[in-house]
Amino acid sequence: MKASELVEGETEHLTALTQGGQRALEPVLRTYLTRIDWEEGWPVQWHPRDRVVLQNPEIAFGLPNVSGVRTEVIRGRFEADESVDFIADDFGLSQDDVQAALRYEFWLRSAA
Repeated sequence: MKASELVEGETEHLTALTQGGQRALEPVLRTYLTRIDWEEGWPVQWHPRDRVVLQNPEIAFGLPNVSGVRTEVIRGRFEADESVDFIADDFGLSQDDVQAALRYEFWLRSAA
């Protein structure tokens, strides 16, 4: 099965993802696979939490980023007492993008 088939609504193929016929948990896979952007049947980038933060091996060495700015850099600037407005202006991002990066970074911290 091509994983991209799920995006096209072909969920019946999720029952046998492996040659051994291992059954898949369709609700879990549906959520996960919709966070992946596909090109010609291949995964090209992943959105771990929302559609703002992404991971793409060709951008920022595959680290989580917003428009090419690594989320850890945004968090570092925020923790250095820079305002969301200042960070957004400095990187040419919207305030919503900066806030999404911060939410992602603080979510990571709580998961660790």
